[in-house]
Amino acid sequence: MTLTALGLNVIAGVRYDSTITLPITDSTTITKGDFVELTSGKLIKAVTSLSTDIVGVAATTNTMGVLATVGQQEYIGIVTEGLVKVKGLVEGSGGTYTTALAVGDKVSFYYDATTGYGQFAVNLDTASIGLVVSGSVASSGGTDDQWDYILVQLDFEAEAVIAGTVANLAITTAKLGNASVTGTKIATSGISSSVSLATGVVSSAKIAAGALTGTLFASGGISSSTYFGSGVVTAAKILAGEVKGTVIGAGALEGTMFKAGGISSSTYLADGVITASQIADGTVVAAEIAPGAVTGTIVAAGALQGTMFASGGISSSTYLGDGVVSSAKFEAGSFSGTMFASGGISSSIYLGDSIVASAKIVPGAVTGTIFASGGISSSIYYGDDSITGTKLAVGAVTGTRVGVGAIESTNIAVGGVVATNIGVGAIERHIWQ
Repeated sequence: MTLTALGLNVIAGVRYDSTITLPITDSTTITKGDFVELTSGKLIKAVTSLSTDIVGVAATTNTMGVLATVGQQEYIGIVTEGLVKVKGLVEGSGGTYTTALAVGDKVSFYYDATTGYGQFAVNLDTASIGLVVSGSVASSGGTDDQWDYILVQLDFEAEAVIAGTVANLAITTAKLGNASVTGTKIATSGISSSVSLATGVVSSAKIAAGALTGTLFASGGISSSTYFGSGVVTAAKILAGEVKGTVIGAGALEGTMFKAGGISSSTYLADGVITASQIADGTVVAAEIAPGAVTGTIVAAGALQGTMFASGGISSSTYLGDGVVSSAKFEAGSFSGTMFASGGISSSIYLGDSIVASAKIVPGAVTGTIFASGGISSSIYYGDDSITGTKLAVGAVTGTRVGVGAIESTNIAVGGVVATNIGVGAIERHIWQ
């Protein structure tokens, strides 16, 4: 038999059998939409599953006829490539072809005469006739078969399709139906450039949980705190030394954000950043203050009151500046003898007038050198009989020092008065009477 090409996708078929030798399911009439194949040199309706002799799908309906002699020719249009609408079949459990059909699946020709189904396409790449570009047939999940119409891209003239492959770049955008490319049809890393994505098409719903890792973010890519949910930044997420004053907004850190002991060293605090308003009343106890840390410049004038000092809290004179303790700070009677260093009262200016009573003077402590010239200005400072003869210098008692009638005869030793002791005219007449 000779096939004569009369135009695009048109094949002339010649039938000249004197008897019908084809399968009984084959009719002398080929109907539009039937898969047709070549067998024994004849163009017939395809009735062999997974046939590799299929040449296309009938585009017209025609009765081919049965001739007793050679010579009669009949013509029929054949679609050898392009989109065709065919029935897709998914058998139920117990069947052979139970895989669901979806866009992108390779399909093969299937014929079932016993059930009356006739011609179908099934999900199989053996003797493939093309690819599904639109429509689908789901698995039944039971014993019932499922079928529906699908669009299949045929290419019987391309040996690559028959072998189960498509030539590189053979499928262009124009060949794809709307929504025909699903996720399962895209290879891993198949979208290799961001230029393939329109602006704004990737929403949060499209991003799998945990899919965003650090390497996906550009430097400074997270430019606002609005991208963080409350409480998502834990201590483990912060690099050591990265929290600085310029990073923290005014009032951003509150007490509840710090764990107990979270600020473990004063090195994390800049000088002067903690003001009085930041410290809760009563929170600073003695244990929190380093030795020597409280200097005069830190304490406000009048801030320290008596009740703030523990008993014996000022344990050394080094804590007192020179000249800071005035007389008004001492309680009456608070000074005892042991508080004065030897020679500690080094000037009379430290003693008030008339404050040294006789009881305060050690016996024998007052010697001649202590008295100023004329320092004893009155006899009231001498006790009765306190001046003995040994205390008088020779010639110290002159006539003016002796009172009238002060010397009695009992006070004169025998022979004690000589002529030189008697003044001229001192002896008057009445003495001898």
